[in-house]
Amino acid sequence: MKSLKMFALAALVGGMTMACENDTTSPAQPRTVQGAAVSVGDGTVTPWVRLDGNGRPEEWGLRVSEDALEGLPETMPGTSWVLRLPSEASATGINHISFDYNPNGHEPDPIYGHAHFDVHFYYISEAARDSIGFGPDMTPIDASFIPKDYTTFDHMSIPKMGVHYVDTTSHEFHGHHFDETLMYGFSKGKLTFVEPMITTEYLQKKLNLTKPVKQPQRWQNSSLTYATQQTIRWDNAAKAWDITLKR
Repeated sequence: MKSLKMFALAALVGGMTMACENDTTSPAQPRTVQGAAVSVGDGTVTPWVRLDGNGRPEEWGLRVSEDALEGLPETMPGTSWVLRLPSEASATGINHISFDYNPNGHEPDPIYGHAHFDVHFYYISEAARDSIGFGPDMTPIDASFIPKDYTTFDHMSIPKMGVHYVDTTSHEFHGHHFDETLMYGFSKGKLTFVEPMITTEYLQKKLNLTKPVKQPQRWQNSSLTYATQQTIRWDNAAKAWDITLKR
């Protein structure tokens, strides 16, 4: 009987060893998924998301080809292009991205009156965005939902956007001309967008920037994947900039 038990144990161990040896499943690798590109200027802008090995978004944003900065429309008040991240980015809660070119900047003119791009990452649908009107929006927002150092100066809702909240420590408020910054937007008390703003002059310098995205104490929708970093990167091989948010 003892020999039978030893035989059974040996067979079990041997079977487990063979199973391990035959298991060729490799861990999932990070991957990048692109969305549909749009024509901008003489080039293209392409939305994309990079996923980690578990399929979770770790970086998302736009690739802007170098020639997209050529042949841009000079019509006022500006031109917008709508892009959509791939469905694999759904955990970010980003419904769509509005890539806006302002040839003469916008108000307040002494600060933001330079040619620049507004890159709105919207958490709401286009239909909901279209319903946002112009005028004071005094809807109270719990202070815990507003990122550190951010405030609005006038509570004025901009059509199809909402109320812009600026980082009061950003260098355009401290003796340096505006080149890049990041804003948050709210409408009727709800977070509507996060917005990198970048001048064409800054992009043309082909610099690389990574900086923290300031966080609120808590998010209105805690189930989403939010960015903790913002990047602007020049890819010399691809001749393109990546404007992204990172987990």
